[in-house]
Amino acid sequence: MGRDCNRAVHAYDEALAEKLSARLPAYRAALQDWLSAIETRLPPRV
Repeated sequence: MGRDCNRAVHAYDEALAEKLSARLPAYRAALQDWLSAIETRLPPRV
């Protein structure tokens, strides 16, 4: 994910943008899993 971000920031290439766009759903799922794991380790909110 980090490498894709770096590639997108340093040069605009429409073909690359389309490839990265296709990966976004997988990144979203990974980030949701990561957030869920963090939330289960936090103490309850008051």
